[in-house]
Amino acid sequence: LSSPSPRDFSSVEAPKVLALLEWGLPNKVVENYKKNGVASMFEWQAECLMLPGVLSGGNLVYSAPTSAGKTLVAELLALKCVLELRKKAIFALPFVSIAQEKCAYFQKLFESVGVRVGSFVGNQSPAGGLVAVDIAICTIEKANSLVNRLLEESQLECLGLVVVDEFHMIGDPHRGYLLELLLTKVLFSCSQGAPLLKGEEEQAETMKAAPIQLVGMSTTLPNLDTLARWLGAQLFCTDFRPVPLTEMVKIGPTLYDTKLQKVRDLDTTKSLPGDEDDILLLCGETVAQGHSVLIFCPTKNWCEKLAQAIARVSFLDAIDRPGLADVCEQLKRTHVGLDPALGATIPHGVAFHHAGLTMEEREIVESAFRQSLIKILAATSTLSSGVNLPARLVMVRTPFFNRSLLDVLMYRQMVGRAG
Repeated sequence: LSSPSPRDFSSVEAPKVLALLEWGLPNKVVENYKKNGVASMFEWQAECLMLPGVLSGGNLVYSAPTSAGKTLVAELLALKCVLELRKKAIFALPFVSIAQEKCAYFQKLFESVGVRVGSFVGNQSPAGGLVAVDIAICTIEKANSLVNRLLEESQLECLGLVVVDEFHMIGDPHRGYLLELLLTKVLFSCSQGAPLLKGEEEQAETMKAAPIQLVGMSTTLPNLDTLARWLGAQLFCTDFRPVPLTEMVKIGPTLYDTKLQKVRDLDTTKSLPGDEDDILLLCGETVAQGHSVLIFCPTKNWCEKLAQAIARVSFLDAIDRPGLADVCEQLKRTHVGLDPALGATIPHGVAFHHAGLTMEEREIVESAFRQSLIKILAATSTLSSGVNLPARLVMVRTPFFNRSLLDVLMYRQMVGRAG
């Protein structure tokens, strides 16, 4: 991977610089990106990659809204690390479901050029461990464990890149310290040249650690510049979104913009019985236009109850009943069978998604939502991060999640699913 010549982005025609072919990617990878609907970069992605030192291994911290294409920058740096430097890359992600989805996506993109991709989540890891893969997709805990193992075995030199997705997780009160430990160990080892966790005699004979590129990506963080200075990294921020986001607040029957200026009143004459908060009315407006709706609820029980309440009204006419029947058949063939609650909601184009479902069940529900078979999906906050399920309308059912006011970062993740 190399930047188009000349290096000065401002002096090159934008369409030429943005084309993936101009970045020296293998033809098969370019073809795979095209199959996924990506033939060129956004301008901000090219500008980010062309920051001084980034393509030569310098650390990078960057911020962009959800759905702006953050991952592409890290994907190309990982490909460069594996194909040019012949080193391994680790991606640290916050949730198991996100790691598994990302692993499957990377395999489709890169395995045709011989790049081996494996996921390290929970008790699951590829046969042969890190030795058997070029790109390791991990949860935060597994990434920390892999780095510990490399340090213990004096093998950190085989690692060329560590990417932290959802970098704002470093501030998480329960898991953030693991990210801080992970990055600190890599920074220390690269600067000192002596792996940690070794006795004094072994330390004297250890090789000098090779530099490892650290990349952190996130939505907006108030102290992103502080984190960039800590990592000695280039900082890039953008507020670009390919689909503009309109945020509104509903108070009673009225919708207001973010400045609390009235946008419109809902036509409550069309409200359905029992729809006190106009949830069905808003869903009906969106589905009637051929689009889908994602509703975030604070608990698993709330998700199920809301989906069942919407399904009972059975007000959706434009649904693919044969397609939904096939979804139910797929769920019946899973090892747990068809969940009664899903069996009652899916025939009406409605479903729910939370950690109480098995991985197989979640994948089937997600696929049906992507295909617009399921029109309305009620989900917990874990669906807000990473899993690619965009909707035209996103509703946050309550400002209180986990018995506390919804924090700004989680809110941004949720509403970012719109588009």
